[in-house]
Amino acid sequence: MYNALQTLSSSHNTQMEPELVTTLRMRRGEAACADVCRERLALGCGDGSVLLLRWQAGLGWVEAAERRCAHRYGAAAAAFSPAGLLLATAGGDGAARVWAAADLAARRELAAPQATAVRALAWAPGARLVAAHEDGGVRVWRARAGALLAVLRAHYDAVRGLALLARGAFLLTAAADGVVKVYNFDDVCRAGPEGDSEPAPLLWEKSAHDLGALCADGAGAVAATGGYDGRVRLWHVAGEEGERSAHEGRTLRGHAGAVTALRLGRGVLASGALDRTARLWSVPAGACLRVLHAHSRYLTCVALPANLRFIITGSNDKTVRVWSLGDFSLDSSLQPPCSPLSHFALGDLEGIAPLDEVEDAHEVAGEGAAEPRAGGARRVWAERVHDGPVNCIAATDEYLATCSSDGTVNIYACGGGAAAVRQVAAARAHAYPALAAHFDASGRLLLSAGLDGRAVLLDVPSGIEVASVHASAGQAEGAGGGGVRDARLAPAPPLRALLATDDGNAVIWTLDGNLGESTLVSGGLEDSATCCAWTSDARAVALGAATGELRVLAPRAPALLCQQPDAHDLGILSCDFASTSIFRTSEDTSAYYTLATGGRDALVKLWRLKLTEQEKGLTGSLELYRSVSAHEGAVQCVRWGGDGRALASGGADRWARVWTLHTDKDHVELRALATVSAGGAGGAAAVALPARGLLAVGALDGSLALWQLPEQGSLQDANEEDAAPRCWELAGVTRWLHQYVTRCPGSGVSAREEAALEGRARASGASGALLLDTSLRGAAALFALRCGTYCLPVACRCAQKYEDVDQNSGGDESNEISASTRRRLLDELRWLRKLHYDDLDQAEVPHELRCPLTHGALREPVRAPDGYTYERASLLEHRFAADAPDISPMTQRRLHSTQLSPNYRLRDQLRKFYGWNSTTDDSTE
Repeated sequence: MYNALQTLSSSHNTQMEPELVTTLRMRRGEAACADVCRERLALGCGDGSVLLLRWQAGLGWVEAAERRCAHRYGAAAAAFSPAGLLLATAGGDGAARVWAAADLAARRELAAPQATAVRALAWAPGARLVAAHEDGGVRVWRARAGALLAVLRAHYDAVRGLALLARGAFLLTAAADGVVKVYNFDDVCRAGPEGDSEPAPLLWEKSAHDLGALCADGAGAVAATGGYDGRVRLWHVAGEEGERSAHEGRTLRGHAGAVTALRLGRGVLASGALDRTARLWSVPAGACLRVLHAHSRYLTCVALPANLRFIITGSNDKTVRVWSLGDFSLDSSLQPPCSPLSHFALGDLEGIAPLDEVEDAHEVAGEGAAEPRAGGARRVWAERVHDGPVNCIAATDEYLATCSSDGTVNIYACGGGAAAVRQVAAARAHAYPALAAHFDASGRLLLSAGLDGRAVLLDVPSGIEVASVHASAGQAEGAGGGGVRDARLAPAPPLRALLATDDGNAVIWTLDGNLGESTLVSGGLEDSATCCAWTSDARAVALGAATGELRVLAPRAPALLCQQPDAHDLGILSCDFASTSIFRTSEDTSAYYTLATGGRDALVKLWRLKLTEQEKGLTGSLELYRSVSAHEGAVQCVRWGGDGRALASGGADRWARVWTLHTDKDHVELRALATVSAGGAGGAAAVALPARGLLAVGALDGSLALWQLPEQGSLQDANEEDAAPRCWELAGVTRWLHQYVTRCPGSGVSAREEAALEGRARASGASGALLLDTSLRGAAALFALRCGTYCLPVACRCAQKYEDVDQNSGGDESNEISASTRRRLLDELRWLRKLHYDDLDQAEVPHELRCPLTHGALREPVRAPDGYTYERASLLEHRFAADAPDISPMTQRRLHSTQLSPNYRLRDQLRKFYGWNSTTDDSTE
């Protein structure tokens, strides 16, 4: 039994009650959610703010940072990451935000299209964040990349509780209708960002709680749920890959009101309820250890630290209280004394790279380091540039232009980078709102148009008017009239302007040579023409209508090539052709183009346009390839960038998103690269600037912001070697083989043996989940594939599914695995599983065997170029939290390299401390 549990049970026998240590009074509203990690306490408030407090001996909780209005409609969930260096919060706005736990610096903003309010959060291995939504859905995010990994349609009612069990092997969800489900979490992650598959739950309890569940939490192989019926239900999981199971456990009764909050840790469960009490329970015994009459009103949240020294309760009475569970007092310290030199090198100085000259961390990070970050993007510049809404943004490699409802057009120079953005011209070009702006191919001319019916050609960068036409000027010749909703310049000579007008016409004006000549390319739309675009070679134009009709027309000999009468419900608002097509051109003479459209139905659609020259002239066909729910409201703008694989969209839901295109043969997929907020005023226009990896976002309040986008490769973080063991794919398994089996000091493994092991891992589809979740024999069989000949020298009972994998593994090379290599492989498999599954008792761990960042016991010690030894997962989490991968957390100096290498000597000390016996008898579980 755990020491903490024994202490609580002993104090119960002597009738010693937990003692109130300190009370914190909230300034604004109640604490709706709370989490504690070491010396830090995070509180999410009903008004949407997030508060970070730090414990100081003698003073109690002292405010360290605050984020006002972090969430619209209130904060509902807060969770520290496993290492405690990141904090995730979520609320009624449907977004989850990731902050640096040290100072609440924004790191990621995770917002999915049409996402409802988030009610619960949980961290999963590999920096994955799981969010439970009001619509019954569960979303899994890659927090570092800001990418949506999977969507699970778990329930028909709101999901109120989440729990990750067995270090991320299982996911428990509890809904407002009383249904509790347990899933294989690996199956959930394979559901995909569109929720295309529906994994079958391992457990489905329809009436777990009368009137509904309210909360859930988990630790180890046990989860707890609480509901309106005042009961706490326990749930247990067990089993290996392919044989996993979940079953219900005890029911804990005692609360006289609905259970609103739960926290599990090391065999102890803390619960809070509407009856104004908090209770402490023994999970193994199923007994109530303590009852705290904690507050004058109902409890909203509870928090329990890992060492179980105290319990924190939050209430509707606008107070947060700390209760001692043993020797904890106001003068106690939560930060253990640390000698930094005890973590330096530890006798292993080989390979330590030198540091640069002393450099202040703030100077290294730059002024933009503290700017808000969202979905992997970092805001690098923001300013209010117009008195009215920003309606359109145009961009080249050197210039940026905006037009607004105030009738003005601004031109900015940003060729020197985002930090050097400066306004070079402002033109009062229109008497009524300006709705469109577009640069010509050279970037020296800018076309603007608006509701006054004028299209104006401006010189860049002076802003001087070069020419202008009125949409109604050529009406006698059949040209369009009325206000102009969109305008585009042709990408190839001669200089021509395509205008989409309010009267339902599309007209092309020649602005070069024969100034004033116009050609009607489309007319007779039932409603206004809302958007238009040229193909990259100017062979065709696209026209979108307020009725939802999409037309493709030939500009030289005006003719309708193809159309979609109902491309978008309620109307099309924006369209744009990519500069290059993602679709392969066949051997015929047809040309292919990629068209993106956005409409009032909140969808972004991708179309393939095919143009073919025939004897009778040019013909075309339009085919829908992909439709994505991009925003919660209307999609007001879509713009391509770069090589036609990055698409930006701006919506009425106050979000702007950047999507990347991924193709596999004929399958086309849009993946979200970044999501940024346009602020409380809403997003009106967005355009990608991929030449510098930037995104420009305009808002209804007249502000303009530039965001630095992440590299597209960051979306692949699940395959990187820094992911948690459960997330390893073949690359991670191969790294583990190299560092701890074949290339570590004293291994004696030959290159031929290493190649054989790698071949077996590749042929068997080895992954971190398989190494952890199959039986030890099954995990060994991933590298020793055939019974009798290839398996370890034991009484082999390898799973049948691994017996035939060797047929594709290269045959006779498997015979070259020596007995010593087999024993080493089995020993490392056992050690990996111990580190992953065992709750190591850290009370007696020497200081030099702890990570200097978290003071937790090391599991995988790695040496960084600064000479210090860290826990691998903690250091990677720190780099993300600090947003400075090349800065040493101990010396605050810049490093020449970010490479990490195992500290083998410290690893041997760690094994010796735990009394590890290497495999010598070839026995398996």
